Amino acid sequence: ILGLFFNFSYYVTQVYWSSKNTVENNSYDAAVVLTGDRFRINKGISLLDNQIVDKLLISGVNKDINENLIKNIFKDDQLFACCIDQENKSRNTFENAKESYLWMNKNRD
Repeated sequence: ILGLFFNFSYYVTQVYWSSKNTVENNSYDAAVVLTGDRFRINKGISLLDNQIVDKLLISGVNKDINENLIKNIFKDDQLFACCIDQENKSRNTFENAKESYLWMNKNRD
């Protein structure tokens, strides 16, 4: 029982400390936003604004939604000029993964 208690205490401690190391405490080369609702895009753009990521791919954009419409919603042309790419070929999760992989290879420094 004592061993179980110590193992459980160790587990809880590890979970607690790993939760302190969130996305916002690091920086990353890129992020991929899979469309589905506007809050995902908001979060991706806030990662760019806060300089947590350097580039952003918005994947799976509806063919009827063009880049200008998204620019008008988020009002930051500078981010779109340098740091945000959109792809509208994806129609499902597998295609999102494929297009994200291709984008990452294309943008590898």
